Amino acid sequence: MLTQAAAWSGVRRANSNLKAADALSPEAVRRMSTEELAKLVHPSIYHNFKAQKLKALAEYLGARFSDDADAMSGEETEGLRKELLGVFGIGEETVDDILLYAACKPTFAIDTYTKRIFSRIGLVLEKGAYAGYRVMFTKSLPADR
Repeated sequence: MLTQAAAWSGVRRANSNLKAADALSPEAVRRMSTEELAKLVHPSIYHNFKAQKLKALAEYLGARFSDDADAMSGEETEGLRKELLGVFGIGEETVDDILLYAACKPTFAIDTYTKRIFSRIGLVLEKGAYAGYRVMFTKSLPADR
């Protein structure tokens, strides 16, 4: 979430702030005020909005999985995708990042760089067609992380 519309240097500083505050767990994020969290993630830009999104994800992880990210791996992928898309501030790319890295699901996160590469080789889908790119990748690649 911190990488959304942010330079990596800012994300790195925000991560360092979270680590220094011992705020890298969903439980720690839930205990913290949104204002306090926003100060920690300030270097990643849009800090107030990102703090709200992090709080929403932390609430979801606590309520649904008792903060055990590994428990997500036992869930059916498309059902989990729909649930995550229902969490405030989580969009399709972030869902695929969570599915791939936290839930260990075979999926492909379509980022700006993926779209740019495909554009340069002449495979352009309509603007904002995340689902189209996702289908193209998942049908063309083996289901392997």
